[in-house]
Amino acid sequence: MLSAGLARTSEGRRGSRLRAAPAAARPTAARPVVAASPDEDRRPLAGLRVLDLTRMLAGPTTGLLLADMGAEVIKIEEPQIGDPTRRNVPHLGGESTYYMAVNRGKLGITLDLKSPEGRAALLDLVAKSDIIVENFRAGVMDRLGLGFDVLREVRKDIVLCSISGFGASGPLRDKTSFDLVNQAMAGTMSVTGEVGRPPARIGVPAGDLCGGYFGCLAILAALRARRKTGRGAHIDLSLHDCLISLLGYLGQAYFTTGESLGPVGSGHHHIVPYGAFDASDGTLVIAAFSQNFWERFAGAIGRPDLLSDARFETLERRKTNREPLMAILRPILSSGTRDYWIATLGEHDVPCATIASVGEALESDQAVARGLVFEVAHSSLGALKALATPLRADGAPWLSALPPPMLGEHTRQVLAGLLGYSEEDIARHLSIQKRPKVGRGADASLATGRTS
Repeated sequence: MLSAGLARTSEGRRGSRLRAAPAAARPTAARPVVAASPDEDRRPLAGLRVLDLTRMLAGPTTGLLLADMGAEVIKIEEPQIGDPTRRNVPHLGGESTYYMAVNRGKLGITLDLKSPEGRAALLDLVAKSDIIVENFRAGVMDRLGLGFDVLREVRKDIVLCSISGFGASGPLRDKTSFDLVNQAMAGTMSVTGEVGRPPARIGVPAGDLCGGYFGCLAILAALRARRKTGRGAHIDLSLHDCLISLLGYLGQAYFTTGESLGPVGSGHHHIVPYGAFDASDGTLVIAAFSQNFWERFAGAIGRPDLLSDARFETLERRKTNREPLMAILRPILSSGTRDYWIATLGEHDVPCATIASVGEALESDQAVARGLVFEVAHSSLGALKALATPLRADGAPWLSALPPPMLGEHTRQVLAGLLGYSEEDIARHLSIQKRPKVGRGADASLATGRTS
């Protein structure tokens, strides 16, 4: 587990390995700024460094996953402004809980990438890094003078992951996008919600989250390829692509039948009974996914006769006769409590559950046993509960305990300790960052990449 203590700066450490080398002789090997214990070095990405230029949710999720797998992640934010999610409510002690949710495990610095000094500092960091993640609008990195061709001149094997709403090609390349827009355009909203009611957004920002996970997956593949070829890669990841790829069997059904399936509420297009049912005191879900589970379910509810009813004998017939079957099941299930049905169905090994609230899920015995909630030591808030990613191996989680950084919290330490900048250099950077922001209206999209 990474410690919260940064390595000492190169000042007073003549010959320190963290002192910056002359530009022509900059090392390409990444060295961690944060002290790590031998145990933490066992995580798969220990020793790699990531520059996280992302904002909002998708890109920061990629950075969080890489941090939990052991990489040192340096989040680089715009001076004075920071990640837009820092202003999202609710707040705790002035810090946004939305921001903190996906920026744990990172060091936080500020650089003005529109200034020559800020761009030069970023390139100095690139020389000592392995991975860059960004989610600016397509073309912004090139306009800043930080396109992939420039980056690989500094480090030939750099892996750049660019995340945007619609990717770097196609007619929608420059379209403004947030998760809701992508859910609408990728078909997922058309199959979400109740029959006869307006389409619904998936309750969590699915496009952003799966984009974050796909970004991490693509980076891992690029790192594997780099080991064989010695070359880096530029990953072009579209959140729209990510969501369309999740259509899965719905897409294959369309290719086969030409039919676009619609919403079925909590149910399944092809499986019955499968969905939410009302008990006498609330709702539970039942998933009789296969013929075997259907037979167990019929026995559990005291209706084995349903197994010999020709309308319900097979999966296909139950699908065709969905409503007649539901008309039989609803009054049976509403006659008992949730606890009764959970116990009874459980005895027959029928998959079922009550519907947990967010709080109930986080505080459940299963979540506690799996270590999904833990504490980090925040520099201003003290002990802070955090949600772990599901990454674990050999009986232990892959987890970074670094707290989410405050805006620019580690700027001085990184510039001095990693790049070997003098106090005069650092003071100049900080002075530039304090300049009033002028004409931000035209460039507001640079901060977010217009993805949520």
